[in-house]
Amino acid sequence: MAVQEQLDALLAGEVTWRRWRAEHQEVRPDLYGADLRRASLRGFDLRDVDLEATDLRDADVSRADLRCANLKAAQLMRTNLQNADLRGAFLSRAECHNANFTGANLAGAHLRFTSFFGAHMKGVDLSGADLVGADLHEANLEYANFSNADVEDADISRAKLDEAVLNNVDVDTFLHGWPEGPGPLV
Repeated sequence: MAVQEQLDALLAGEVTWRRWRAEHQEVRPDLYGADLRRASLRGFDLRDVDLEATDLRDADVSRADLRCANLKAAQLMRTNLQNADLRGAFLSRAECHNANFTGANLAGAHLRFTSFFGAHMKGVDLSGADLVGADLHEANLEYANFSNADVEDADISRAKLDEAVLNNVDVDTFLHGWPEGPGPLV
């Protein structure tokens, strides 16, 4: 369960949250299971925050710093994560249907069995990410960088993959293989 003092500081706004984090640098914020539906967290510093099982549906988390944050099993349907920094974040088993990750940095992120069904991921950096069993079908992955990512059993059926970068990626391990149409940049 989320620590109420921390949740109150977050919901009070970016200035209050920043002050709380500065005053409690030794504390890893615990927002486990918090209800943050439709929250406005644009540009917030959420580095290393425990957001496991949180409900962030329809929230604006664009341009937020989520490096190494724990978002396991989080509800991120229709969440705006455009240009967010999610390097090294844990999103395993998160539900990201129709979320906007356009321009986000997910390099080295842990995305096992995460559902990105219909997500907007144009230009996303997935280099070195763990995408084992991820559901990417019907996602827009144009210009996405998959370099060195583990894509074993990731479902890319009906995904838009024009100009995707696949350096050191075994495309034969995608669940449905490479789709018809324009090829990737290898």
